[in-house]
Amino acid sequence: YDRFERDDSPFPASIVTTKSLKQYVVMLGTVKSTHASPQLEVFLKVKQGSNPLFNFLDRKHVLNDQYSAMKGWDPEKIAQECEVWQNVQASRAKEREVEQRMAEEGTGLEREKKHLMFRQRN
Repeated sequence: YDRFERDDSPFPASIVTTKSLKQYVVMLGTVKSTHASPQLEVFLKVKQGSNPLFNFLDRKHVLNDQYSAMKGWDPEKIAQECEVWQNVQASRAKEREVEQRMAEEGTGLEREKKHLMFRQRN
């Protein structure tokens, strides 16, 4: 559910990009927030320093080039990317929820079948 691949990558092939949708959405949100308030990036480095999802803020991190490229996007493109990928993330979360509910219901049905079979035997 967290897999992130796209055919229309806006990044040059030389840039290492994240394979995690969650990571990409965090990066997009950070770009969007820091675009309006550049000081926020410094604040996030301090507050989220131990959070692996924010390691891209470190200039030495492998995803920092991707983050830097995203920072160069215009605000309209950033907003559009945020909307698209947040919707994909929400859709995947709903799919996962439905699958879990179906699995739980299936488990419940299996238990009920076994209970009925046991009662029929005794």
